[in-house]
This record gives sequence, structure tokens and C-alpha cells, in this order.
Amino acid sequence: MINLNQIILSDNSLLDWKLRLSFSPETELTNGARKYSITSEMGIYVDGEKTEISIFFPDDLNMNRELFIFLNSMNAVNKNGIWRISREMEVSKDFRKLMQGLVGAQSAVLSSAWIDKGIFKVEIIFSKNRLEKISSILLKNMDQTSDVAIEYLGPSGGMKKSLEDLSNRSNVSVIEYDFTLDQTKFADRIDALGNSWFRIIKSPYESRTVSAVYIIRDGQKVGSRLNEIIKGRLYEVEIHNPIFTEINNKIRKERIPVLLKMQALENGTMRYFIILPSIFSLELLGILRETGLMEMGLNPVIRRVQPIEEWLNSSSIFREVDF
Repeated sequence: MINLNQIILSDNSLLDWKLRLSFSPETELTNGARKYSITSEMGIYVDGEKTEISIFFPDDLNMNRELFIFLNSMNAVNKNGIWRISREMEVSKDFRKLMQGLVGAQSAVLSSAWIDKGIFKVEIIFSKNRLEKISSILLKNMDQTSDVAIEYLGPSGGMKKSLEDLSNRSNVSVIEYDFTLDQTKFADRIDALGNSWFRIIKSPYESRTVSAVYIIRDGQKVGSRLNEIIKGRLYEVEIHNPIFTEINNKIRKERIPVLLKMQALENGTMRYFIILPSIFSLELLGILRETGLMEMGLNPVIRRVQPIEEWLNSSSIFREVDF
């Protein structure tokens, strides 16, 4: 038995390189975030030429009047004791082209995004054997987007290190649930990579066609429609899933900043891992309930709602998956 936790979260030979960018366009939002020292994890929604962000912070009964006026000017919504700001990101066409190129590069995963006192920061992890492609995108676009800075480009320490950094920065939780797939209805998805794989959604808010990076066991047979990154280990493919679309649309409507989505298939059982700020955990569970999974006969089982640091330190997290 191979421990999937070691393969996915700790194997530096796979998603072993990281890029961190920062930028601070002069907008009403960034100016207000600087003035009021707003720091928040950030959801990024990309839909064609439109890029929308969601940030949040807990309500405070002692909030000063100026901050309250600023929130109203941002059309912020206060729900369940959480202020939520959802805005179209005021960035140049060149910046959108840069980000679309980076996230669209094979193996690249948008692993983290946040705002720190008016400065946007974005991290992307990827396989080092796609470094030339990432470098080409940067060199081609950076001279046209001078407001963007490269804070870091180098070894990532693997997905686990990225999640540890996220945990050190914010209160973040993982929601894990699973359901059994009907072999007759989902045979095409199961056959594409056999009956055991792990995938990371490249950008957690893609609403139509979803791109994912697949990590599989060495020597496993793969389908012809997959894009090979590391032979026998790392692949990428676009998938269409109406369940993803419905969940993503509800998350976006409620302005919940989901940070990362990962999934695993093991002998017909789909396991979902959603990473998000802990303050939104109950709302996310409500969305899963409203999505109609039970009506589809999928009968989801909630396995964990747990702080990310506890999840990372649990040696048994993927023990059930015979990878």
C-alpha cells in the first residue's frame, strides 16, 4: 500500500516550483484596504474578459464610521456576521493576459491568493519541467504590466508547504466529503484514468470547463485525451461536470472565497476536499446540501470539517485510498 498523503502533499518531484506575484493597482478598493489595514484571503473568479474577486472580514460592533462608509461604497454585504466585498478587479488587459497564460500553463495550479493592506498577492505552483513555459509567459508579458512584481520564483516545497504557509497566514479549514459513483452513469470518467487517481483543480472558480492536474501511481494506464506532464505520474485534462458548475455558481453568489479544491477517486468512491476560510465552513455545508446531490442518488457523506493544520498533521488522512 502506498500512502497517498506522501505522494500528493510531500513529493517534491511533482509540483515542485512556485511563483509568487504581487501587484497594487490604484483603485478605490486597494486604497481603502491600505487605509483600514484590511488583510484577507481572496477568491478569484475568471469568466472570459471579466475577473472578479471576493474578500471578507468578520463584523465588529465597534467598527468606526469611516470604515462603515467605505464598505457601503464597495456594496459590501454583511451576512452571518461576515462582511463580504465582491468586485470586478480593475486591472489592465495585459495583466489578465498574463494571469490567464500562467494559470493556463500545463501543471500550473492557483494555490493561493490574498490581499494584504492593499497589495494583491498570488501564488502558483507547478512542475519544474514546465519552467521554460512559465518563464516565456513572464518575459513576454511583464514589460507590459509594470505594476506587477515577482516576489519569488523557485522551489515550492510541494503542495504541503503551500498549505502550511496558508495555515500560518489565516484560519483555514478543510471540508471532506465523499459519495459512491454509479458505475453505469460515470464509466467514461472512471475509465479515463483507471479507478485510482488524485486531482487538483487548477483554478477553484472555473464555472464551465474545469481544468485539473492529475497525479497517478507510477505505471498506471491512462487515457489518450490526457496531456502528459511527467510520464506515468502527472497529467492534465479539461473536464465538464454539472455538479461543479452548480456548486461554483452558488459559492460565487454567496461570495465565499474557496481557496483550493482537490478530489480523489478510489474504486468508485469520489472524495472531495474543499479548502476555505474556517468562518465559511457552515455556509459551504449548506450549499452542498442545497446542490441536490442526494436527489441525484449520490448520497454524500461528510467525513471531516477540520482546521487545515490538523488535517496536514494527520498521517491517516488518505489511509483508505489504496494508491
